[in-house]
Amino acid sequence: MSFYVFVDRKPAAPPLFWNRENPISPSPNVSADQTHPVWTSPNVSFPNDARNPQYAMNGLPTIPYTPRHPLPTGPLFGRLAYRLKALPIIEEDGKWFLSEHLRDQWHELEYALLRMCQVLYSALRMERVMFGLEAEAFRQPSAWGYRDTFKNMQDARYSCWRSLQAFYVLSGTCSMHIAIHQHKKPSSSEDHPVWASLLQLAGFPPAWIDDLRRSFVADFSIERAGVYIDATEETPLGWQSQLPVLLSANVPIWFNWAGGNIAPTLSDSVALSCRPTSRQVAAALDAPLRIGSPRSVISPPAGVILAWSPLIASTSPVLGPSSTLPPTSSSAPALGPFLNREGETMEEYFARIAILNKQMEDAESAQERAVRLNRAANAQRAGGPGRKSAVFLWDDLDGWLVRIRLNHSEVDGWYGNAGTRATYNAFFNEWDICPDENSNLDEEDEDDVFAGMTLVSDAAVALDRDVDISKAQWDSTLANAYNPGSQSDNSVTSPDFNIILRQRYGVYTPPQGPALALLGSEKYTRSLISRIFVVKESDVPQDLQSHIANLLLRMLANTENPDVPPQLWDISPQSPRPLTTQRNPHLTITKQVANSRNCYFVRVTGRDDAVNEGWVLVVHDAATAVECLRMPHTDTREIARELAARGTPFSTFRRVTEDSYALHSPPRVYLGWREKGWKATPADYRQYEECRNDFFRQERVRAALLKGGIVWRLAVESLGGTSLAMIGPSGDVARYGQILRPSSGNELYVDDDLSENETDMICGVYHVYSQDTGRQIELRCGLNVGYWSQQCEDWFQKRLALIRSGERPPLGSIRWRDAVRFYKPTPKLIQANENAAAQFLGREAAAA
Repeated sequence: MSFYVFVDRKPAAPPLFWNRENPISPSPNVSADQTHPVWTSPNVSFPNDARNPQYAMNGLPTIPYTPRHPLPTGPLFGRLAYRLKALPIIEEDGKWFLSEHLRDQWHELEYALLRMCQVLYSALRMERVMFGLEAEAFRQPSAWGYRDTFKNMQDARYSCWRSLQAFYVLSGTCSMHIAIHQHKKPSSSEDHPVWASLLQLAGFPPAWIDDLRRSFVADFSIERAGVYIDATEETPLGWQSQLPVLLSANVPIWFNWAGGNIAPTLSDSVALSCRPTSRQVAAALDAPLRIGSPRSVISPPAGVILAWSPLIASTSPVLGPSSTLPPTSSSAPALGPFLNREGETMEEYFARIAILNKQMEDAESAQERAVRLNRAANAQRAGGPGRKSAVFLWDDLDGWLVRIRLNHSEVDGWYGNAGTRATYNAFFNEWDICPDENSNLDEEDEDDVFAGMTLVSDAAVALDRDVDISKAQWDSTLANAYNPGSQSDNSVTSPDFNIILRQRYGVYTPPQGPALALLGSEKYTRSLISRIFVVKESDVPQDLQSHIANLLLRMLANTENPDVPPQLWDISPQSPRPLTTQRNPHLTITKQVANSRNCYFVRVTGRDDAVNEGWVLVVHDAATAVECLRMPHTDTREIARELAARGTPFSTFRRVTEDSYALHSPPRVYLGWREKGWKATPADYRQYEECRNDFFRQERVRAALLKGGIVWRLAVESLGGTSLAMIGPSGDVARYGQILRPSSGNELYVDDDLSENETDMICGVYHVYSQDTGRQIELRCGLNVGYWSQQCEDWFQKRLALIRSGERPPLGSIRWRDAVRFYKPTPKLIQANENAAAQFLGREAAAA
């Protein structure tokens, strides 16, 4: 057995690795504190061999790009989320074969990846940038037999297993072509790389390209196999020019130095910079051995395994150790409660989720509790995952349990499988398929079993083979990936218009006095009133029409200082029941200036909510602050619950003692670019919904529930309720949140927040490249008048149905603005109400 030892790197010196079978092996891009696999002989007989470092070979330049810990998730690669014993092998008339459904899905994926290689290879060949490497292909997945029939189940299962592993080798080939394109022709936009444009011009659907970019194929932060280059012999031609690409793609490189002269074919400065001195060699040989163990039980290197989200580019999977391995320490930030964190066992994950569920149970409303209990009852009656449930599989990945999302088409192959158990979480409508306590996560020794089989004939496909995919095949792939049955459907009950009139605008219902007939108020019909308040005409009480008309007449006539008759309005000092005497006596409103804007702290008088609730309720406009004073609740948690249910913006700031926070920009999320003239399909919208729902599997994205308007509504659509808003700032607030520093005092507050591109993604913003002007057209959206009315909900549901059916495509920026443009007096009414509320709070503060 081989062993290795490394010597801690000194400044500006490469880390040195010593192997009892090989000489000193420094690396230009592998840190000295990482654990490394034992070197193996140059043998790539089976697909799994490609996941270990190999000696540089002209014939297989793609092998170093093979991912070592591929995570089979998402619409494209979720069809590979199978363990050996879970593969759906079917018997018919004494013949054994892979199920037809999965066989067709694998066939679609294989041909799509081959077509991708063909397009990118052809572009490189035309530009003569292939570095002189011979592009021989590794045996493709179909050549390992997943489309064949067998005489027994064992042969069928292991052939299909080899085919599955070969997909990861093929993905490494795709990664190599992408890396070459990115190195030779870097794009000015990280969201629109050149290779993606080539694929789109070749007919690849934009949704497919987006999913590919989010997968491990285009993610060069993950750990890859790497390459072992002998720097003292005749290095294979082409590898010198490959070094910059390997480095830019973060592919590990090790050089073998035996003390001789550098090979004439490897005069690159990278290799020369890694050449150890005689003193370094002597020190390495004299140092105590630090012996490694076989790769199968080596923990993932610290600093390489990062938090994973299906929407986030340049990240890799979160791994947690299985119960058979001791947990490791972790300093990586937690991106959410829905993925197991680094160093977290399955049991620890469920314990953490139980705490979160209890917090949400304490915060949920009676309506949300009824919906959850009904959802749990339906799941119990069904006895398994439904089409609207998210399903996660806890799978063993090189000795580590990983929680991965299953495509709905793959669920049947796992649910009810021997050695597994399923649990349901009604709070998030999620199923977890977990291994039984007594199940053995380790597969059999596949090499030993497979060694006695007769291998299928070598049918390797050259990279320049003409592979074509019909439109029907693309449509089939997209339809399988985005099943319409998985769409959520969470309707919202809007607040009664009488409550909006009373608490938001201070209108007495009924009025405190006789009806008025102000000149000009007759033009405000029920229809016009409904348009201004953005409600349905039937919601406008007929007996209040004249009073509301008088209110609108005066407020719109003078927005700076509204003069509303006192018998209609509680803010007026002459009102028979003024707000100063009718306001909630348990609350104190404190105006602060923070971050160059006004904000209002809503506190229970005589109580420190930062201690009692863990956070302080803060609103960002005077109208909402006064609205809180009109509510009957005696604690701020109930007020916040009411605001969240109405879609009114607010914040839940936590007081902290640190005087400085090192906030980071969150990982960039995107829906992607589209070429000019792109026409969206229902599958595109279903892809967006899946991406949005996956994005909301992060605790910190609760911030969307605090934003109000369309962002709030889409968050409710994905989360099914607003109780997550009530748990307070998440564990990531110190890294990705927002800071509030009031101008008076020394206190500091933090809360979760969304970046601009995260808000764009939630709203379904695509970027369209205009070849004529070179500008980006952003499709933004917004509905926010301080509450989410039934008119807003009807508009949302109608447009949602039209988009899902394909009758209404996404709109450009101008058409979208027109689609959500409110009646012209509405902004004036909002401003008049804001000014009146600010004046009231000013009078209260002066009188205090």
